[in-house]
Amino acid sequence: MSSLKEKIDIEELLAILFGMFLAGAILMWFFYTGFPEHAAVLTYLIIAVIFTILTVVAFVLLFLRKRKE
Repeated sequence: MSSLKEKIDIEELLAILFGMFLAGAILMWFFYTGFPEHAAVLTYLIIAVIFTILTVVAFVLLFLRKRKE
């Protein structure tokens, strides 16, 4: 049985999370400066939910991929 560190590549996971953080920050800045306030808040909420789900999916996919190796 291998350890958790062998199953999950920390550098790859950090790169994925940093990329998602950067993309989310750029999108939120764009929507906050380019749309009326009520539309920006709704769009921010939608983006936050999507990125929260994508973070969990990234963890699961990375774990399953490393498990197959």
